[in-house]
Amino acid sequence: MVENGNAGGGRNPAFMADPLCHNQILLWCTEEAFVLQPANFPKAMGKSTTMLSKLTDCLYVDRKSGHVRVDKPPADQTLRQLKPLLVYGCLGVVQFHSGPYLVVVTKREKVAHLHGSDVFEIKKCVVLGPTEKQVQGLKRKFHTAEKKYAQLLKMACEEKNLYFTYASDLTLNTERMANILRSPDVASKPLFERQERSFL
Repeated sequence: MVENGNAGGGRNPAFMADPLCHNQILLWCTEEAFVLQPANFPKAMGKSTTMLSKLTDCLYVDRKSGHVRVDKPPADQTLRQLKPLLVYGCLGVVQFHSGPYLVVVTKREKVAHLHGSDVFEIKKCVVLGPTEKQVQGLKRKFHTAEKKYAQLLKMACEEKNLYFTYASDLTLNTERMANILRSPDVASKPLFERQERSFL
């Protein structure tokens, strides 16, 4: 929850951090799925941030279908045998012929504080693609297109001047934000429901 910077004091729901928006995530890559679990949540409870926690659900991205689901951590020891990657956000999942590509933020830099929320510049992204088995199983006619699409995706992730925040909305100008503040019903909506539509 972020303090409102208005002279009137109090807290404003438009500037409250989403409790489900995590700023540090552990990522495991298995043969079957990309598995993501909040790292800052276990830390707040005094747990290790480098190990799988049984206290927090995981986000699974199936590496064959691209299907995304939230579920309990796996009961077996599969993930405990793998070293996780610490990421600061997930930009999305892109589905190609061979399977889904996961794009994550691995390096960030704080550059501003706006509307009660820290603003970060993306310094490095990582594109995680299909397994070797999936690539080998791809039909010959799709190989060239797949390679080209993957290169374009990686080039897009190398673009400079990409910014994000965990608790505010960078798609709205000051006037639009002021209008939101006048409407508690709109201000209390999740960020993705009140952002500028042209950015979707």
